[in-house]
Amino acid sequence: MPEIKVTFNTITPLWTGDAWGKCNELKLTGLIGSLRWWFEALVREMGYKACDSTEDKCQIEIKRKS
Repeated sequence: MPEIKVTFNTITPLWTGDAWGKCNELKLTGLIGSLRWWFEALVREMGYKACDSTEDKCQIEIKRKS
């Protein structure tokens, strides 16, 4: 698989702080979780079903909701 590099420019500061509100470094897991949440929200808004990570398995069907 070829390597893909993506560059992001933020409009507002990224905050992926810890439980004490400190943000000494960018937390990759927090960033990935935020991106996943927004992507799923976008997919659902477009009328598609986004898989729920709490389900045992996810059936992928690209069908528009009526």
